[in-house]
Amino acid sequence: MAPPKKLMWNIVVALASVGLNPLVTQTLGQSEAREDVYSRLAEFQIPSFVVTSGIDQTFERDNPVDRIILETHSTGNARTTGKVSSELVEARDAAIIKITIQGEVNSQTASKRGPATVNAKSQTEYTGIKYLEFLNGRVKHSPTEMQSTTSVTIGSVETTIPRWTGRIVIQVATNKAHACRKEVEQITNDLIRSELLSHIEKEFDSRITDLNDQIERQAAVLKAVSGKMFNFEINTKKHTLEVALQRRNRPIFNLGD
Repeated sequence: MAPPKKLMWNIVVALASVGLNPLVTQTLGQSEAREDVYSRLAEFQIPSFVVTSGIDQTFERDNPVDRIILETHSTGNARTTGKVSSELVEARDAAIIKITIQGEVNSQTASKRGPATVNAKSQTEYTGIKYLEFLNGRVKHSPTEMQSTTSVTIGSVETTIPRWTGRIVIQVATNKAHACRKEVEQITNDLIRSELLSHIEKEFDSRITDLNDQIERQAAVLKAVSGKMFNFEINTKKHTLEVALQRRNRPIFNLGD
């Protein structure tokens, strides 16, 4: 699964445009708020679809399965499918985006213990929710909260032992497989949820690190071009992301005339 490739990049580009191209701004003059420190240069609204279009997507991936469940070695293949959707969350002093990740993991495995091999299918439905927050010039993401449920269907049972002894082995293995199915479902569910969470967090950690690096580079460009210190006030409404660009009127430290 790949999280948003253009996540918040639209915001970064918009902020850079405000600082570098006065033709796209609406000059407002002195701001009544914090006018002792900042002058408000411009403010504008970004429609929610501009932000969410870089986030919403579908995904699928295939991966091998190799697990030990109840002292039984299970191998096979799994396909993970899902959909990422996003929405703005109303916030006064930050930009917050709620991201929902929903999908399924379908697996086919063969579990071998002793002389018997049990073939089975599992289906895991999951929903994960996380929040992205843009505050003080950086983006951070909350840990993903995930719920999942797994169902296991027992298929054929095989053995290489011939004749009546083989039939006994198959019957015993079949009975044991059905008897412990609920326990297997819970263990499988926990394992898959843990794998999903690990994958999602690693992907977002990497993407957010890259994004913050891009933001720092854009901020450096603004400062170099203007020779001024800038501050952005950003907040989210249900359908818009609101941005105000402010310029520092005086330095933090007064070294004298």
